Amino acid sequence: MPKNNKLNCSNVTQQKIADSLKQLMDKTPFEKISISDITNNCSIHRQTFYYHFTDKYELLGWIFSMELIEPFIKDFTFDNLYEHLEAMFTTMKNSERFYKNAFRLNADEVAFFINQMLSSEFSKIVRKVEDDNQSYLEGEFDERITTLFLGYGIAGVVINWAQQGMKESPQELTESLRNVMSHFKRIAAERI
Repeated sequence: MPKNNKLNCSNVTQQKIADSLKQLMDKTPFEKISISDITNNCSIHRQTFYYHFTDKYELLGWIFSMELIEPFIKDFTFDNLYEHLEAMFTTMKNSERFYKNAFRLNADEVAFFINQMLSSEFSKIVRKVEDDNQSYLEGEFDERITTLFLGYGIAGVVINWAQQGMKESPQELTESLRNVMSHFKRIAAERI
């Protein structure tokens, strides 16, 4: 993540750089944008960029983290899962051109990145669910596999939605996920 996140002015500068990349990506593919393009667009020196970010990929990761991941995991519980998903999808829809362009990059890399950012949070949540429901679980519970399943599952839905043009509204996509989860809950309840 960013090299220096200690001062408020640093956050302001990071956001200025991020806004510049987002503005450029409304019209230009990520691969064709240079550091000079980003810095010229927001009227900062190249060294200022490198003070905050190693390269444009780290900047893209910072944007994902600040706009999607951090809000998603903040105060996350399974009870507010759908509100968090809808908020994430709404953020993406509000910057549709940027996110469509961003998710045109290698989908495997994007899925891995999103999963890595979510995995520690999902691990905590999975541990809590396991502790709360130990009497209902059959056999050995594999926290790592469950965490990977959740992380890559959500990443896959997000990537697919963006790559397919974000045709469903954030509310429709959230409702579809709610229906899938409800279906799996019913199946699990029938087994108990």
